Amino acid sequence: MKKNNKIKMKTQTVLAAMLLNAIPGVAKQKLNIPEPTKQEPNVVILFVDDLGWADVGFRNPIFHTPNIDQLRKDGMEFTRAYVSTATSSPSRASILTGKEPVRFQMVRHIEESEDNGFDKMGRTKQEFGLWKNDPVQMPTRNWF
Repeated sequence: MKKNNKIKMKTQTVLAAMLLNAIPGVAKQKLNIPEPTKQEPNVVILFVDDLGWADVGFRNPIFHTPNIDQLRKDGMEFTRAYVSTATSSPSRASILTGKEPVRFQMVRHIEESEDNGFDKMGRTKQEFGLWKNDPVQMPTRNWF
């Protein structure tokens, strides 16, 4: 019987929260919850492999990219930002961590090969891989 009461209470709590969100003005006023005074900015990061500087319509009339052109027109463009590395795996992990790839030991992209311990399904238990032809011969993470 106690378990059923807990379930009912949780259900009622969830329903009350849903109602508060559905009727923002009235319900929040009754609870003295202030309305936000300023709108937070929306941030969109376009992280595209192999996109060159002039591969968009606003820089090169050969390309037709109206949606990207409109984003630039309505928003803000940063022209002095640099990706941490030219390969996708470490640069994406760098955005998530805020660290340079060498700090978390992912200096190359993840190469799914049998030499690095990957099976045919793209899985591995081997944390680090080493490229045979890498002149530096520095191990790099197989996952992050």
